[in-house]
Amino acid sequence: MIDLTDEQRAIRDEVRTFARRELAPLASQIDEQDVFPAEVVQRIGRLGVLGLELPAEWRLGLGNLGYGDPIGATIACEEISWASAALGNIVSAMRITAFALDRFGGDAVKRQWLPQLLGGDCTIGFAVTEPEAGSDLASLATMARREGDYYVLDGAKWPITFAPIADAFMVLCTLDRSLGTRGMAVLMVERDRPGVTIGPPERKLGQLGNPLGGVTFDGVRVPRENLLGDEGQGFKIAMASLDVTRIDVASIALGLSRAALDAARAHALGRIQFGKPLADLQAVQFMLAEMATDIEAGQWLTWRAATVRGQGVRFTREAAMAKVFCSDNCMKHTTNAIQILGGRGYLKGYDVERYFRDAKVTQIYDGASEIQKVVIARHVLAED
Repeated sequence: MIDLTDEQRAIRDEVRTFARRELAPLASQIDEQDVFPAEVVQRIGRLGVLGLELPAEWRLGLGNLGYGDPIGATIACEEISWASAALGNIVSAMRITAFALDRFGGDAVKRQWLPQLLGGDCTIGFAVTEPEAGSDLASLATMARREGDYYVLDGAKWPITFAPIADAFMVLCTLDRSLGTRGMAVLMVERDRPGVTIGPPERKLGQLGNPLGGVTFDGVRVPRENLLGDEGQGFKIAMASLDVTRIDVASIALGLSRAALDAARAHALGRIQFGKPLADLQAVQFMLAEMATDIEAGQWLTWRAATVRGQGVRFTREAAMAKVFCSDNCMKHTTNAIQILGGRGYLKGYDVERYFRDAKVTQIYDGASEIQKVVIARHVLAED
């Protein structure tokens, strides 16, 4: 395993203690109620997890340990996801908008939104996907046109994390369709602007408590200072942000896999069948061995991706490898955890049932596993 620095170990230990003491006892309740846990998210914000990599002026709590260190942020996301994958995904979704704001936002936009976001006091939806444009971002239909000091925005986004409760949206749109991806932009759009309509929350399989829905824009006037980056940089901003969040998704999958392994191991040691613990059965031992091996390999890939990111070079390949490996294995591990628990694992009230439901979406959001393989293949084929 990669040797952690003293600061990285401090982040891991403090977030692990916080997650097990304050988050894990609430995970089932969050899942059952399927309501955004605003007060819990504020506690996570005050801990400093959401701003671990940002400049000093924005950081809270643990942020003073993690400046410029993607590995520390990755570890924090994994530890929170061990307690609750829904909370891990909330952290990831808030970190990606904080990253985009810090890197591409103007001073006024940063001052307005970053303090609230990092404190857990607001949510911002990253409005990229559309009903007819998921993996194929080049086919976006949402358009914006310049009118003096404003952009006029029209279109629809779905499904978007936080849409039913978001205070604002980062909207990927097209300024000039003839330019393809080079004609895109990202606009910061407040929820209460005239012409913004929020759809109802969607019912979904897992990671409940993390609302998902749609938003439409009908002639919404957005001031020019709400542009992130420059005109034509929208696709670049989206891709850079997705690379970051793919490392987080790998971390979420790792946290879930570790939780599944812990639950399966405890059951195997305590459950007596045919006069001996299940852990004495070779079939069970093999499943546990595969889980442990895949988790350690996944941590290598994920921390490697974070390391490359910290070096300031392109890390698209590494992020894709970490995400596809960890998410696909997470689905396998949570399935095997249910198998080890048998009938109990299939019942509501047992954590592994929730782990199984929470695992599936890690193979889908922020670039499906199939897309990650396409990305990896392109890099492999381009190598000398």
